[in-house]
Amino acid sequence: MKNNLKSIIVFGILISIVIVIEILNAIDTRNSVVNDYSPENGGIIHLYGEVHGIADFYNKEIEIWKEYYENGNRDLFVELPYYTAEFINLWMKADDDVILNQIYNDIDGTASHTEDYLYFFKTIKNECPETVFHGTDVGHQYKTTGARYLDYLEVEGLKDSEQYELASICIEQGKHYYGMEATDPYREEMMVENFIAAYERIGRKEIMGIYGSYHIDLNNPDLMAGQIKSKYGDVIENIYMINMIDKISAKHFSFGVGYVGIIFLLMLFIPNIIWTRFQPSSYTEYAKKENKILGVLEKMGEVGATILLPFFTDFNFRSKSLGNSGYYFSYLDLYIVVALGLMILYEIYWVRYFKGEHTMKDFYRGIAGVPLAGATLPVLALLLLGVSARNELLIPVAVILGIGHIGIHYMHYKEIQE
Repeated sequence: MKNNLKSIIVFGILISIVIVIEILNAIDTRNSVVNDYSPENGGIIHLYGEVHGIADFYNKEIEIWKEYYENGNRDLFVELPYYTAEFINLWMKADDDVILNQIYNDIDGTASHTEDYLYFFKTIKNECPETVFHGTDVGHQYKTTGARYLDYLEVEGLKDSEQYELASICIEQGKHYYGMEATDPYREEMMVENFIAAYERIGRKEIMGIYGSYHIDLNNPDLMAGQIKSKYGDVIENIYMINMIDKISAKHFSFGVGYVGIIFLLMLFIPNIIWTRFQPSSYTEYAKKENKILGVLEKMGEVGATILLPFFTDFNFRSKSLGNSGYYFSYLDLYIVVALGLMILYEIYWVRYFKGEHTMKDFYRGIAGVPLAGATLPVLALLLLGVSARNELLIPVAVILGIGHIGIHYMHYKEIQE
């Protein structure tokens, strides 16, 4: 009775933790869209702040731009040099990805050099094909993308065109910027100048802009958005998408190195490998009686977890430093902390077993009020990782593993008691 009470208390605490995290996350989500400056007359310049190279932001930007696009908007301002955006506009009309792949190769070494960035542009091309990109940044990659664009214009007989002049100006900005060791004040000044010129060229129509969060502070007169506000006033607004990130429903899974998943698997596999040398003497006899269906479910769960955890970045921590934009804390990371805490308890369970007499009774003991700790702890941790990432694959894998793994442990436990 005493052990049952401990178990109820422990699981009650875990459920309470889940409820508290979800409440905190819900509060953060409800208050997520925060504008430093609210236009009194309805803004027509909408600046969205992102963190470069993060899939969640690209997914949300696609979602937002599709809404603008459906309402008739076609002009999308981006933190790219003029010539890069013009190349992307050419690619939007092309039948292949040669131009996009060249640009992607040119930005190797930058935060944006990710498959998710390519996914962003390809999705825009497929779903919003009339989009026109406007680049307003200084001349990054002027030796590669910039030079290639000038060559393209010369071949097309457009050396005396406005495009050639604007591309040349952008290249000179890039040379000056990197020649003076990349100072922010100069870049902000040029970004403002380029933005205003592009905005005037399209006739001051409603636009959506995507820039690094650092650049869209309307209350800082030294930054791009603050200077644009001083010129256009109430027609501008800013939205920090970092505040939206936890309510994003992923459009695709993010492949990469899932370092949390790898840590999880190491914490799971290492003690189990050691256990093969320290099995209880009668374990083989118990294993022969295992339910075949539960055994299949257990193997399915183990294989699924082994495949998913190391190759998806969904399970990694989301909280991160944003440099000049501050620090972002995600409440969903609390799930990962609790999951790793359960895995640490799982390691303690194994240490106790290895120091013991290696009996079946020792193997199926609980710990800290958690019954059948060798099965329950990793399954709970796996489930929490799935919840933290809102991952539609890992959650069912955890459930399948739980039914099989905990079910087998429970049957053995009952045999031991009998």
